[in-house]
Amino acid sequence: MGARLNRFARSVLLWAIGVSLVACSLVAEGPMPAGGRQLQIPVSNDSDRPAVLVVAEDAGTMGPQVGRSQPSVVPPRTRVNVTFTVPGTSSWAIFVNPGDSGVGPLIVARDVAQCVGVVPIEIQVDDRGDIFYSTPRQWCGDP
Repeated sequence: MGARLNRFARSVLLWAIGVSLVACSLVAEGPMPAGGRQLQIPVSNDSDRPAVLVVAEDAGTMGPQVGRSQPSVVPPRTRVNVTFTVPGTSSWAIFVNPGDSGVGPLIVARDVAQCVGVVPIEIQVDDRGDIFYSTPRQWCGDP
């Protein structure tokens, strides 16, 4: 009887963990912001630490989070295509490693005003941790 109860308890615990993980991923995904769109941008992280990506209100510094990035962290020495879900407003920005002092917005809404889907930009974190982006001469951010 004790072994059967132990297996049952383990099954219930594994079920509860699975349900919790699914619920957490649904909360993290959330609905598309009103008037929002998705932008796919490759991120190359050549540094020795993870690159954290946040879509937040742009007030010169990082405001509250208003969108999402999937994935939200790019591991060291990795290149990943990241899908950014951004709101339909013009006051958002993409921040990279926002906890670092002096790091402001990297890409602001007006930089990609006409873009949707795959964007011809690449976000780069070099081996020293410096953050920048590169674009071709003509792209959807040009007026």
